[in-house]
Amino acid sequence: MSQTRYRAALVSGWNIPAGASVLEVGCGQGDMTAVLAEAVGPQGRVVAVDIADPSYGAPVTLGQSAKHLKATPLGSRIDSRFGLDVLDETVTFPDGGFDHVVLAHCSWYFASLDPLRETLARVRRWARNLCFAEWDLAPRPTDQIGHRLRRGRRGGRPPRLDTEIYKQRNTVERCIDHLKQWRGLAIRCDKLAFAYQAALHLASILIWARR
Repeated sequence: MSQTRYRAALVSGWNIPAGASVLEVGCGQGDMTAVLAEAVGPQGRVVAVDIADPSYGAPVTLGQSAKHLKATPLGSRIDSRFGLDVLDETVTFPDGGFDHVVLAHCSWYFASLDPLRETLARVRRWARNLCFAEWDLAPRPTDQIGHRLRRGRRGGRPPRLDTEIYKQRNTVERCIDHLKQWRGLAIRCDKLAFAYQAALHLASILIWARR
């Protein structure tokens, strides 16, 4: 639920109103898709696209997740399309056909900055507003800043999409969601690292025992 509240806050900050038409690029398992569908209401629509095949993902695939969403009251507002590359010239949408285009926490899966730039440039004409969110990319430790500057555009990112790692994305995100149900882990109130680690181990054991 903490991740759902976080995504709802993003959508609220983007001022996506009821009745809006939204294109979501890199929809993945549909965590943001569901929140967007709730925000646009019965008169709105969300076209959720992802370059990955619907069989990607474990233990729940992208296709299975989309099928589950389609069976909910939000399903009529969602059009999921997998295996779709927005940089493919045969893929097109009407200019200004959407009110918003959303890229939420998917930029890490681009092979480099170049295809990300090309994607942003291509979708720009399809929507009036661009909504972008990503985890903090800035190096915080001072000893890392010089290292990142030396790497320049490479920035330490992987050279290509690792499809095997991508399959585990949803598993990792849902595990973190479960762990964050523990207030102490979510707000990191322990003063000592070993105490936080002990709480993490305890939470993991209990989650595993409930399976």
